Amino acid sequence: MNISPLLQVQGEHYSDAIALSPTLLAAILQLLKAAAGDTNHAEDFSQVWKIRSFELGDELQSDNSSDIICLVCQGRVRLLGYDTRSGREVSTQLLLPGETFSGDKLFFPSAFGYRAIAAAPVTIAFVEISNLQVWLQQIPTLQSYLQQAVQTRQGLVFFKTMTELHSKSSHALQKILPHLMKVVIKAGESLQEINPAIQGRFWLMDGCVCTASTEAPSPQVGESWGYPDATPDAWSAETDLVVYHLPAGYWEGVNNGFVEERINNGCLPLPDSICGVHSTSLVSPDTPELPPLIPPLQGGKNKKSSSLPFTRGGLG
Repeated sequence: MNISPLLQVQGEHYSDAIALSPTLLAAILQLLKAAAGDTNHAEDFSQVWKIRSFELGDELQSDNSSDIICLVCQGRVRLLGYDTRSGREVSTQLLLPGETFSGDKLFFPSAFGYRAIAAAPVTIAFVEISNLQVWLQQIPTLQSYLQQAVQTRQGLVFFKTMTELHSKSSHALQKILPHLMKVVIKAGESLQEINPAIQGRFWLMDGCVCTASTEAPSPQVGESWGYPDATPDAWSAETDLVVYHLPAGYWEGVNNGFVEERINNGCLPLPDSICGVHSTSLVSPDTPELPPLIPPLQGGKNKKSSSLPFTRGGLG
């Protein structure tokens, strides 16, 4: 198990939750209310968390593979992903008290890398997965809540850094994410048969597509196809694929910039919410891991983050 350096730090900014912090308790109450609607266990649950304070600009995480879950207690945390098109980091999400980050690989084995930076003086609580597991059994909806947070976080990193929707605001993308479906396409299957264009727009999230025609180059990870364009019959899945699917009506709204208005007014039906085909239980670590979707950062190129989730200091 990879232990975060945060767990080994002792100093003036670090404290145990044994002497219950009002700041921590308030964040735990907010988390439990959102996850379970029941805050009866808040004080006991708070005892397994530790807290630490950071200054504006401090790097809180440079790896999403650590075996801890982090909770914003006070202040704001900005998540940054590496935009493959612009060659720079972009903001993917701004987290407020009561929201979580880190530990993405526990639910999403092929998780995209991101960094977490203190966007203000911030207090973070963190818990090791080994200490969290008993609480996941006591509060079953907590695991579902944390998993959904990872799905949202990873969806934002993907669309903000790898797709043609990168210019959309994170707020706009968060309105779209609940209406996406994640589809698995088996190796050898025809994309035209499985993903007919009339169904909507599709984005390749993982896997390789092959083509039988030089006139129809196959899409790469992050690229899209489908409505309103025909899906080439020359395309097939070279490997198992993981694909995001957005129904045609929502794609029209995205292009015209009024999808949020149409959703709020009830003009668009609600499809099944995004399903985590790659997600795995926290208590079942045996799920095979997919190859990284983002190669390591070398000389300013794409990256999976390093293995130092919490380091002291600014952006440098």
